Amino acid sequence: MYIDPHIHVSSRTTDDYEAMQKVGIKAIIEPAFWLGQPRTKVGSFQDYFNSLVGWERFRASQFGIKHYCTIGLNSKEANNEALAEQVMELLPLYVGKEGVVAVGEIGYDDQTKAEDKYYRLQLDLAKEVNLLRL
Repeated sequence: MYIDPHIHVSSRTTDDYEAMQKVGIKAIIEPAFWLGQPRTKVGSFQDYFNSLVGWERFRASQFGIKHYCTIGLNSKEANNEALAEQVMELLPLYVGKEGVVAVGEIGYDDQTKAEDKYYRLQLDLAKEVNLLRL
């Protein structure tokens, strides 16, 4: 019985789920991540977060795999402060959903003041909803 603690299955095929099932993976954790190009609308984040807490959980369950995820604003996208503010308003709606185990992926990319601001705000949110244990 295995757990994959960091996999981005939203960019994987059903064949990958079949292969995971065959080798005995029983649970996975999918961190929210930067999709490879900047998102420009808050709706893009909302659609992505909905897929993490809904579609991917369902898709994994078809192979007997428990899907857990993290929800957060990636540092690469924190520098668009107008959009980052809108995403921060969304996060509390998702961090309490079933299967969400952490706020993330968060950290630094270019180490800007904006990245630091949203990193700290997300740490505060994680503490507030008890997803961060020190």
